[in-house]
Amino acid sequence: VHLTEDYLVEQSAINWFKEIGYEYIQGSELIPEKFERESYRDVILKRRFINAIKKINPWVTARLAEEVYKKVRDLDHPDFVMKGKIFYELLTNGVKLTFKEGKEEKTRTVKLIDFEKPENNEFLISNQFKVEYQFEREQYRKPDIVVVINGLPIAVFELKSFNANETAKDAFMEHKAKIKDIPQLYVYAQFIVASDGLETKYGAVTSDWDRFFIWEGIEDDNEFETIKLTDEGYLYRHKGTGREMTSLEVLIRGLCNKRNLIEYLQDFIFYDKEGERLVKKIAMYHQFYAVKKAIKRSIECAKFGKTPEDRRIGVIWHTQGSGKSLTMYFYAKKALKEKELDNPLLIFVTDRTELDEQLYGIFSKISIAKRAENIEDLKETIKNTFTGIIFTTIQKFGKKKGEEYPLLTERRNIIIIADEAHRSQYRDLARNLRKAIPKASFMGFTATPIELADRDTYLVFGEPISIYTMDKGIRHRVIVPIYYEARLAEIHLTNEFIDEEFEEISEKILEDQEVKEALKAKFARLENLMLAEDRLEKVARDIVEHFKERKLILKGKALVVTISRKVAVKLYQKLKEIDPSLSVVVVISGDKTKDPEEFHPHIRTKYEHEEIRNKFKNPDSELEMAIVVDMWLTGFDVPCLHTMYFDKPMKGHTLMQAIARVNRVFKDKPGGLIVDYIGIADNLKKSLGCYLASEKTQVLTKIEEVLKQLRERYDIINSLLSGINYKNWTKLSSE
Repeated sequence: VHLTEDYLVEQSAINWFKEIGYEYIQGSELIPEKFERESYRDVILKRRFINAIKKINPWVTARLAEEVYKKVRDLDHPDFVMKGKIFYELLTNGVKLTFKEGKEEKTRTVKLIDFEKPENNEFLISNQFKVEYQFEREQYRKPDIVVVINGLPIAVFELKSFNANETAKDAFMEHKAKIKDIPQLYVYAQFIVASDGLETKYGAVTSDWDRFFIWEGIEDDNEFETIKLTDEGYLYRHKGTGREMTSLEVLIRGLCNKRNLIEYLQDFIFYDKEGERLVKKIAMYHQFYAVKKAIKRSIECAKFGKTPEDRRIGVIWHTQGSGKSLTMYFYAKKALKEKELDNPLLIFVTDRTELDEQLYGIFSKISIAKRAENIEDLKETIKNTFTGIIFTTIQKFGKKKGEEYPLLTERRNIIIIADEAHRSQYRDLARNLRKAIPKASFMGFTATPIELADRDTYLVFGEPISIYTMDKGIRHRVIVPIYYEARLAEIHLTNEFIDEEFEEISEKILEDQEVKEALKAKFARLENLMLAEDRLEKVARDIVEHFKERKLILKGKALVVTISRKVAVKLYQKLKEIDPSLSVVVVISGDKTKDPEEFHPHIRTKYEHEEIRNKFKNPDSELEMAIVVDMWLTGFDVPCLHTMYFDKPMKGHTLMQAIARVNRVFKDKPGGLIVDYIGIADNLKKSLGCYLASEKTQVLTKIEEVLKQLRERYDIINSLLSGINYKNWTKLSSE
């Protein structure tokens, strides 16, 4: 055998698979001539598949097994993603068969995988697995490693070597070429892996490279410390044993561990509609381990929790942009099937209608998800729902002064799950719920740093279950770094004014509709400052000029955050006056029967709001900028959003949630930019201080610092090239 670097990486991978109990068979053995497959174009190992399903389903006859094989082989749909979804449903739900037994017609489900007993399945790997092109005769492809469970090709590995100047990205591109040539293999693959030995990433077959992830755990999500070797390559040192492993070994021993892999296939894959497009989403490692731990604690609380303190499941803190909503979905999906939870009822609570709608939109794919319409509907739904999911806002747990919240049920298998669990309102929620559902368990999700959260958060929900920091998110490229630029410093408000005036207002004005007149007066003074003609003109002109420059280097969108609807509308008018070609909208709520006429063009129906949202999320739409006050600042993912202009004082977790809108990964987007017109720098430092105290990397960088580093590196390169004429470098041969 020619010992290429790629071959050595491949052999290492094979050995690790063998060490965790996989059978290894060379691709040259899994061929039609040896009766393993029907042809080189077929990718299911028929004999092994039929033997496996007969073992898992002892009642299945040879004739029925053949019928199941044909149903799994002949996935009838022209669309590649839809075909994959059909297979995933067969894989997880089984194949329904209707057949005659004597004179009786029966319908039974054939399981393709034994999810309850992983050891009951056949696990094997094969290298250089020869597959004929789907649309050309006698043209073949050989993926490096194929993972096979019960005869079904579940995952595909492409391996390169960093020593041969090849990268994991090259391995990914190799996958893309093979997907075009042999799609019949990849339609069954639940994930694919690309590695150069040091950098290893996995993702869904249809995902772009920017949605490929690192796997960083075997038994837990906090087992390893990292040793950086290259820009993208890491060694992992186990905190307990001190043993060092490559990222490829960690992924094989972690994700492909038999028990983990079976669990991952069953509970951590999700098909979602994004507009008209069907998208496959798969869990990142921190989501997988967080859900596993949360389920374990949920069972302990439901079975053994005798006091309110015993029924606190804990808090999952995963930083903004790291897939919190999807983690909640995976938790719910797994909890509802968990036998030891005995058909639980899950109640998801948010504090904003917008978040409630967003979560319900994701969970509505589960047919047993319901939304409470009002306080009475919530009470009735809790009393009358046996199992499933209920969505509600915190306000629906309110009660009139002097009233006691009524007892609704004494069931033990009810779990209250609070989104953004750091908010102080949950203290009152807990008091009401302890009376309404005294034996319920409590769990919280938050994207706010642990140090920013009130200690009451832990009194209500318990200690952290899982922590995924901004530092890790940036290193894993789950999110991008955020940069800060202060502009027009002469118009910034003083810190004293922001702290003592607006912060008091912003906290209370949202919570109390009957705001005191004195508070209204403070807000009016601040609003008038922002509406001053000279100031408005400067801000609008600077936004137009700055965004023009941004568009030259980055494709994407911008969000402008203002103090009030009135300021938003006035700023819109200024922007259009300065640049009529700018495609910008104002996103506010309102009532045309009560609001001033100049607001009317910007007040939309629910359907129109949804249209605007979808346009803004679409990187190819003409809409490039939106002006908001409070909307879209939480729970709104727009990966192509790269710039936010702040002209509104904010602080704490509200500010952290807002700036995180720009930290989503999108193609080659290097980072998000926060442009400050009001003077939020000190509040940013305070909010970020809790990150920087506990994390190794700086998560927000001033533009001036980046420019300084750029100049230093430019000077170094310039000195290295001193005396060399490099003007025609683009014409030089790569050799």
